[in-house]
Amino acid sequence: RVTSENFYWENRIIAALCDASFADTANAVERYQEKTGAMGHRLVADTDERIGRLAEGVADEFDAADANGDVQPMEPDEVIEATRDDEARRILAAANETMAARLKEETDKLLDSVLYTTSMNMKNGFHMSDF
Repeated sequence: RVTSENFYWENRIIAALCDASFADTANAVERYQEKTGAMGHRLVADTDERIGRLAEGVADEFDAADANGDVQPMEPDEVIEATRDDEARRILAAANETMAARLKEETDKLLDSVLYTTSMNMKNGFHMSDF
């Protein structure tokens, strides 16, 4: 079923609308991409910090010599052990819910924006009812 309540279909609807009015909607799409990308990076960093605080007596996961500050890789058994912690699961689930809610909000705003922009360019005169 096609509905804007489904993230996949909402993005397909946005794509179809934007394709018809690319020049008029490109800036809104770019703002959305930048904002949601930054939001995702921030949420991952915050979640990593919260998960990192759970580890007791573990050496700093960042190598001071590593200019990029990349997280040191874990062995598969270490990953499994870390994710079996109930508190870690709670933190990860909360982060997932937060990201989903924020992404839904931003995607709804984008749909509203591109729908309005595209409807203002309609040739059949329906745009007059929007005033």
